[in-house]
Amino acid sequence: MVTTRRKSAVAPVHVVVAEPESDSDSSEQFSDDGDFVQGSLSARKRASVAMPKAKRQKVADTPTTSTSISANAKAKAKPPPKRRRGKDLSLLPTMPLDILFEILGQLSPRDLLILTRTNTLFRKTLLEKNAQCVWVSARGFHGVPEPPTDFSERRWAGLLYSNHCQVKGCGAPGVRKVDWFLRKRICTQCKKDHYMVHSKFKTKHPDLDNEILKYIPSTHVGPWANGYSGRSKYYWETDIPAVAEEWEPLEHAAAMGSAAAKKAFAEWKADRAQWIQDTLKDAHVYQQWEVRGSGMSVAEMNRKSRLEGVTSRLLQLGYQRDDIEVAISVRTVGIYTGTPTVTDSIWAKLRTKLEPKVIEEKTRRLSREVANVNMYDGFLSTLRPLERYQCPPASFLRILPEVSALINAEDAVVTVQDFQPIITNMAAHLNKYQGDFQASIIATIPASERDGVADPLDIARFAFSCQATSQWGPSQCSKFLSGWEMIASHPCDGHWRFNEPILQANIGHQVTYNVTASAIASTLIRLVGLDPKTARIADIEQRNGRFVCGSCRVTNTTTVHNWRSAVMHGCPAYRGQSPCPAVFRLATQEEAAKAQAATLAIIEHDGRVWSCNHCAAHIELHNCRRKPDILEHLRNQHAITEPQILQDYFLNMKCGDVCDKPLVITIPKVKNTNNKPHNYRCLQCPGGGRNRRFIMEGVISHIKAKHGVVVPKLAIDYAVDPVVPVPRI
Repeated sequence: MVTTRRKSAVAPVHVVVAEPESDSDSSEQFSDDGDFVQGSLSARKRASVAMPKAKRQKVADTPTTSTSISANAKAKAKPPPKRRRGKDLSLLPTMPLDILFEILGQLSPRDLLILTRTNTLFRKTLLEKNAQCVWVSARGFHGVPEPPTDFSERRWAGLLYSNHCQVKGCGAPGVRKVDWFLRKRICTQCKKDHYMVHSKFKTKHPDLDNEILKYIPSTHVGPWANGYSGRSKYYWETDIPAVAEEWEPLEHAAAMGSAAAKKAFAEWKADRAQWIQDTLKDAHVYQQWEVRGSGMSVAEMNRKSRLEGVTSRLLQLGYQRDDIEVAISVRTVGIYTGTPTVTDSIWAKLRTKLEPKVIEEKTRRLSREVANVNMYDGFLSTLRPLERYQCPPASFLRILPEVSALINAEDAVVTVQDFQPIITNMAAHLNKYQGDFQASIIATIPASERDGVADPLDIARFAFSCQATSQWGPSQCSKFLSGWEMIASHPCDGHWRFNEPILQANIGHQVTYNVTASAIASTLIRLVGLDPKTARIADIEQRNGRFVCGSCRVTNTTTVHNWRSAVMHGCPAYRGQSPCPAVFRLATQEEAAKAQAATLAIIEHDGRVWSCNHCAAHIELHNCRRKPDILEHLRNQHAITEPQILQDYFLNMKCGDVCDKPLVITIPKVKNTNNKPHNYRCLQCPGGGRNRRFIMEGVISHIKAKHGVVVPKLAIDYAVDPVVPVPRI
């Protein structure tokens, strides 16, 4: 017969004896990794918690013999009831580790973090190497992303779930957001105290090269940004001297000319640059998790994974993400329940239910957008091609509230007539769009440089680049742009098309100020004798200067640039081209004459760079024609026998790659009439310049031009070999 326990109204209190902790401090402190931990208790208080007070035993007066016998008899007749044992966690420390880890693995990383702060025993157990599986299991079960390679599991949980500022000596509570680019949780005051903006780097660290900033993590969210990203870069001030400790000895050793030191410095840069790149990629992953996945239940994560699997399948069939997101969601039948993985068999069943919804949404959207595009094309046909090819694509209409309301309407049938009021005011819409576009570009120029300049887009020293991402891959355009006409007509990655039957989401302004290109442009302006502060684009083009890069390898030919191709030559990589540490000089009279003659031949005869200003037949890049062909087109199609440039035809700025192409000129070499020995080599070049020899004047000129050393020194910048055969000229 099973004996049941009698229920009691009050369960007894069982006290867990905690492992002793440090007696150093009883206040709240922060660990070395920035995690918030509780201070220890004093020995006296710890003893009082560990050992419960014994109940005082009641002592009565000495009983009589009869009273004592009566009490003993009652005790024997009715034994005291057994009290039910209450539930507690006192048995957890006595469990085998594999069972304990299995239990703890069901908790969330936040719970494990709290558990490490319970007492020293739990903290020590969970921080052992064999407890790593517990943290990994907790992360996987609750959809928490993996930590960076330089983070431990507990430090990662502390970053994710502690809401205190991690700066030592601060510990301010209520810090809700993590800066994923710096991998720190920092309060606003500490950001103001410890952030260093990019523009103040030289002021605070005048002895360091600007290049070091490429290898230090940075963030675009400033201390006053309220969580919004800006254009300035901010660095954690203690990161700079820490990286400088590694940078300076490597840089100094490389400057001494040792090939091994240069290789070590290059390897350090490559490793550090890869770490920065990995940090940026991880930051975007963590941001997405924070917005979409943090705090999700297992069921919600399963629905999200199922929706992503279905979306991927529909994208492979050629449907657009906009149509898919409108047609289906996590609440759609077929998505709300089921396994998170969409296998081939599951997709075969879901496709018959979900694909018709996407097709219906696509048909509805296309009917409205085609009407919108047709109306916009009708408006563009009223413009001269010289004006039309600088107009934005039809996708810019998406930012207009009137257009968005029509395209996103849920029930009413939208016709061409509904867009008529928008087309009537199209000139005003275009002017506003282009004005906003110009203002956004100008805003990327530092305020100190554009102060007092009436039209920055007309100044030659202000150079820009396109940062639009290619639709076929992760690469960026990065093309050099100068002047409003070149920017407005920039055909970036096929987005700027007028006959597009389907509107993509509006492309944001991607043109930004380029510091490197602007510095090169300023140098070229000085070389032709103009003032960079006031020289306009028309001024430098009127000078028609030609330039030669002194850093490129000297052969029996010379590459001559105009000012635009020279800037592009020294800019960051553009479509796979490698940047050059260019040091330019003015071309000689002979070099300039040959280059100008070749450019004139391209523009006047051979180059397909001209467009008709009376029809749109040659407005696109692939339809441009040679000048003789355009003149013939004007005579035959438009009956114009004496066409005027800009009025009847124009040089299409979309063809800048043809007009600004560097020209390779063959210049006969001057023989060394003095028979000076070619026994000097440059120690600054890779390999100590073993494969190239100079006369003394030549090596000094080479080091000044290519390596920027004003006063080259023997045995440091160049060396002399006793016997070197004179190469043939």
